[in-house]
Amino acid sequence: MVIRHIKSKIKLISPEAHPVLSGLMRSWGWGLAFAPAAWFLGLNLVYYHLLALICFVSLIHICSFQNHTLYISTLCFTLFIFSLTYISSIIIHAPSGEGSRMIAAFYNLSYWIMGLVLIIFLSNIYTDELAEKFLAALNRLAIVSGWIAMAAVICQLAGMQTLVFETPLYGIGRVFGDTVLVNNSLIISILQPDWFISLWRPRFNLFSPYPTATGGLFVLFLFAAFAYASQRRQFKSLSFIVLVLSLFTGLAMTLARSSCIAFIIGLGAVLILERRRSFLWILIAAFVLLACVPLLEKLFEIFLGLREGSTETRADLYHQSLGQLEGADWVFGLGLKPRETAFSYPLGSHSTYLSIIFRMGILGIFFFVLFQIQILWRWFQLKSIVIQKRSRFILWRFFGTVFIGMLIWMATEDIDAPQLLCFVYFSCIGFFEGFRRICL
Repeated sequence: MVIRHIKSKIKLISPEAHPVLSGLMRSWGWGLAFAPAAWFLGLNLVYYHLLALICFVSLIHICSFQNHTLYISTLCFTLFIFSLTYISSIIIHAPSGEGSRMIAAFYNLSYWIMGLVLIIFLSNIYTDELAEKFLAALNRLAIVSGWIAMAAVICQLAGMQTLVFETPLYGIGRVFGDTVLVNNSLIISILQPDWFISLWRPRFNLFSPYPTATGGLFVLFLFAAFAYASQRRQFKSLSFIVLVLSLFTGLAMTLARSSCIAFIIGLGAVLILERRRSFLWILIAAFVLLACVPLLEKLFEIFLGLREGSTETRADLYHQSLGQLEGADWVFGLGLKPRETAFSYPLGSHSTYLSIIFRMGILGIFFFVLFQIQILWRWFQLKSIVIQKRSRFILWRFFGTVFIGMLIWMATEDIDAPQLLCFVYFSCIGFFEGFRRICL
């Protein structure tokens, strides 16, 4: 009844009736297509914020001009309260922190605000007709990424271990001091040596400040490629096979272990949950996993040992980050992430969950977990509805792989630092909210 009451007050915006809104979707798509150029020019630090803001302001203008109601889901309210908690934490602890760390905290905060804006924007312009265009935009960028990944393979086979150069805006990095995220966002680091299985190997990075973010991005591209090919019934086409192989190659070259796990768990979980008797399949999967615990432990040890130095550094970083919380404000956290000379990254980094606890305390992690539970619950609720229509079921399955896969990925990385990955992730949430609104 609540849903019907809300929908009765909202004039659903149809791109067929209002071509300008269809143009907004094209603007988002063209903005995403410009990602390689933004990366090459060194604009990543602000480009996606500006793109989200322009789309949102355009939507507000059109809604006010056409006298339409702006749809805002409950997810937005949760994310808004989460952002307010973050702001409060920064303000409370700002007097005792460094100015550069406060700027960094507000920059991280800007990603959550960008996410809120994207969710509102895309949930208001969704129609079934635009769903394929959404996947097509992601698929186009995936194709470009696959080409670059294969070019990187050729460079590696030619004996090239390093492929790094500065962007035109590299010089402005001096203004922000020795900040890793800023410096990494102002250089093009396609190949750079890293330690893997007892050897120095070239590590692939694309459109991102660091390779693990590229790994997460390629996971989303793979999910989008599967969904787009399924919509168009092109699983057996040569172009799809080449694309998937190139994306898997790029993912492997990032040496991002958490991204590989995120892909496997995201895809596997949805394949189980989409079944009619999903609860029975969950029990079977749990039983099999319990029976394989000894084997899984050995595999996990091997997996951690692939990049032993990185594993030890992360463990030390997590340990010291948790140690900093002793006697701290557990309600609002520490607000800012301090730097330690022993690490190249600030304390509280390399895990979205740990980062939120570190900066925002119990309040922050409560609203973040609530946000994620809402997403998964709202997604699972649609199963019995979308199963009756093939195109919607494919899109539902795509969203599920993204949401579950990113839950795993965020365990070892921050979502509020890699620019393009954050933009795509929140865009998927926003489009899902529009999808859910139409389905209900």
